[in-house]
Amino acid sequence: MAYRSTPLENGFSPSELLMGRRINTTLPVAKTQLQPYSENKKVLEAKEERRIEGQKRNYDNLKGNPSGRSCPGISCRRDSTPLSTEAQAHLVLPP
Repeated sequence: MAYRSTPLENGFSPSELLMGRRINTTLPVAKTQLQPYSENKKVLEAKEERRIEGQKRNYDNLKGNPSGRSCPGISCRRDSTPLSTEAQAHLVLPP
């Protein structure tokens, strides 16, 4: 029940998206918030699209070659990422 009533990054909980209203939980909630309502679907889709684009941008920044090019047989050096403490050296192999 707690998972279904916890808001996602778009501001709505899974139960709100499914049923169109907040569900009654053990936490005190005003009765006016339990009434059905309709959210603009285009606004919700735009929020989800921005969230997905942000996740993709973050993933692309951490993984892969930022320039999009690789030169086979040339040694490349990659700066340290927030997850590691040292720079790493890699050898690009031909396909």
